[in-house]
Amino acid sequence: MNISQNFKEFRESRNLTQKELADVLGVSFQRISQIERGFRPPSANDILEIALKFNCTTDEVYGIDKFRKED
Repeated sequence: MNISQNFKEFRESRNLTQKELADVLGVSFQRISQIERGFRPPSANDILEIALKFNCTTDEVYGIDKFRKED
């Protein structure tokens, strides 16, 4: 699994649309769409903002726990 898929799964697990997540982050929904489709990576600031606003770790946003469980 890659960051684009993890990013999308994280958003969906919080029952957010791309537009809703974009509004929370103060970015365009096109940017979220591009990240989820793998056309651009999320910035470090995007990941940090998500972790802060959703009270989780950056590892959770990146899906690192999933990688550990798969090994």
